[in-house]
Amino acid sequence: MTSPVKRLRNRIAPNERLQYVKVLIESDAEINECFSNLERKIKRDGGGIQYGWAIWYLPGILMEAEFHAVWVSPKGELIDVSPRQIQFKETLFLADSGTVYSGRQIDNIRIPLNKDPRVKEYIKLHEELFKIMNEGELANEHGPVSIPRDKIDPVRERLVELSIELGIA
Repeated sequence: MTSPVKRLRNRIAPNERLQYVKVLIESDAEINECFSNLERKIKRDGGGIQYGWAIWYLPGILMEAEFHAVWVSPKGELIDVSPRQIQFKETLFLADSGTVYSGRQIDNIRIPLNKDPRVKEYIKLHEELFKIMNEGELANEHGPVSIPRDKIDPVRERLVELSIELGIA
């Protein structure tokens, strides 16, 4: 386990296990909709749900934890049944029994992997974007939401600029 992964684990759930979980996508699963995908999976095949965090890594730039859930098979095996924009064979998953999905969005947790002030700005802009997109009743909505362009466009435009500058676009 690398130092940044340990830092992230210690910040989120220091006593929980970090592991690779195999990805076996369900045919009716929707991209980035793990909670509703799991409802259907459990109804169909039994088992349960394990809440936690999918850990993503942008080498040399940042490490990010996204609130996520995986299926616990009737045999106790953890399996990620939800597709992503970019498919992987495994998900680095940190179980977190202390955090439960209640229908409201939970922001990702990001840590910089260098001292470049642009990385810190990139993280802050993502936090700001999350706040804008989840303000008030928007926090309970799923899918596309309507947000005034003058409120969101400057943040998105700067994120695009920083992505290009940092080489992650």
